[in-house]
Amino acid sequence: MLTDAANEAVDLGELRDDTDVATLVFELNALVIAANTAYILHDDPAVLAQARTAIDRVTLAATPA
Repeated sequence: MLTDAANEAVDLGELRDDTDVATLVFELNALVIAANTAYILHDDPAVLAQARTAIDRVTLAATPA
């Protein structure tokens, strides 16, 4: 599902043409899993803000200038 959305975003010019969609999806999925795990283990909502920052950084790197 995320792969389809990322491919569509590339087709629409919302992500750069040279975006490695598989890697982008892997990184986003890894960040979400890490945030969820840290939140469950430590009951610390601050990790959710950290995850948002990291996700923003990953998606910004794939966004056209």
